[in-house]
Amino acid sequence: MELIIKKGQTQQIEGSNYSISLDSVVNDSRCAIEVECIWAGDAIAEFKLLSGNRFEPFELHSNQSLTNDTTINEIKIDLLDITPYPSTQNPINKDNYEAKVRITAIVM
Repeated sequence: MELIIKKGQTQQIEGSNYSISLDSVVNDSRCAIEVECIWAGDAIAEFKLLSGNRFEPFELHSNQSLTNDTTINEIKIDLLDITPYPSTQNPINKDNYEAKVRITAIVM
């Protein structure tokens, strides 16, 4: 299943007793959309996986060559995208970030 999570939002993971939240996006060094860059850059998304009153914080990177997935308990989470992209014309309001993730249940 794929989810788009807005900053500060918590979404239930279908078919489980888990939910996921996007706390913030930090260190957004991605290349601006109207610029040609040698390196694509990276943005780090800070999440929490919640179950009842317990939570597991984790970070994922937008750059595919860095850590862009994690497995916690039986839940695998892949970061697919972070929007909006940086622009030299319009600075990003940190409250407007969204993360697209893929959630996969790991059967053991």
